[in-house]
Amino acid sequence: MNKPCPFCGGKARKTKNPYPHYVYCVKCGASSDAWKDMKDSIAAWNTRKPTNALVAALRIIAKIGGMNERDVALEALRAAGELEETK
Repeated sequence: MNKPCPFCGGKARKTKNPYPHYVYCVKCGASSDAWKDMKDSIAAWNTRKPTNALVAALRIIAKIGGMNERDVALEALRAAGELEETK
């Protein structure tokens, strides 16, 4: 069936729509792309990998701990080179 969400570990569900088909996380809302065939949607979901920014965030959380969500997000974006610093 579907692997857990690669972003938050939440449970994945398939849409019940006749079209388009996609798989989504019931916890964080991440989803696969829409596909004509549900088998393709499931395959796409099961091969997803976290983004570099997410990996950076998880490393920061594991290393530092105790930070609030905003600080974690900002540090992750900085580490991934995705944060434009404002002056």
